[in-house]
Amino acid sequence: MQNAETAAAPRTDRLIGVCRAIGDDFGFNPDFLRIAFAVALIFDPKLTLITYAALGGAVLLSKALTWRRRRPSAEAQEAARSEWREEREAA
Repeated sequence: MQNAETAAAPRTDRLIGVCRAIGDDFGFNPDFLRIAFAVALIFDPKLTLITYAALGGAVLLSKALTWRRRRPSAEAQEAARSEWREEREAA
């Protein structure tokens, strides 16, 4: 059975997503940071873009230093196997 809600792109593999990465790391909604950057862009675009680029570099560096290939948990693997078996037996 397919999931009715599918994302256009996987949310775990983003190249650019500074606000989302910072929000995920610090545990808050990234929309608040996006709004803050939008407001700051009106008042001082140069400083805002420099700050955004610096934060983007920091996020990129942190992702590069801590990147690990994620493997599905044993429970997820077993659930996928049992679902596959059920579909195979039903056919």
